[in-house]
Amino acid sequence: MGTFSFSAAVPGGDSAAIREIVRPLKAKVGVSAVMLDTGESVSVGDEAFYPMQSVYKFPLALSVLKRVDQEVLNLDQKVHVTRDQLPEKTWSPLRDRFPQGGEFPLKELLRFSRAGKRQ
Repeated sequence: MGTFSFSAAVPGGDSAAIREIVRPLKAKVGVSAVMLDTGESVSVGDEAFYPMQSVYKFPLALSVLKRVDQEVLNLDQKVHVTRDQLPEKTWSPLRDRFPQGGEFPLKELLRFSRAGKRQ
């Protein structure tokens, strides 16, 4: 699974314009966008279900860091992760490095959630 980025004006929520942009990719593509100020939306490929994969990481990190700012959570607090919480058939640098799980500071779990191989 890969990502594709483009900057293109899509007038009037024109899904045909998006379809034309993604057509040469020869991939299963799902795109949805909403103009926050107008509520206008456009979707392509929304009849299929797609795995979340890395899509959830940024909003999850924002939520965690908001709670850190509110002093509900602390980046140094330990979080217990069990082996059962580390599924085997997924990409997981945390599981690869610590297959039995363990106690991890919250800031380390955030680091492990980043894309890439550097830890």
